[in-house]
Amino acid sequence: MSNVIAIEGYKSRARKLLPHMPKEDGFTFIPNRFLDDLLKEDFEVEEFNEILSIFKGRAVNG
Repeated sequence: MSNVIAIEGYKSRARKLLPHMPKEDGFTFIPNRFLDDLLKEDFEVEEFNEILSIFKGRAVNG
């Protein structure tokens, strides 16, 4: 259950970052601090991809 809470916390944090992030030609630059924190977690690959998919939507839809 705590893993679900952590995942939702990261997804929320990612959504809050979106308006402040630079983008260029469909690419989104994810802040290093966010990635460093995310990589310290013990998430499954599917969970990791679920969190990062929030940034993918911005890159495609810009």
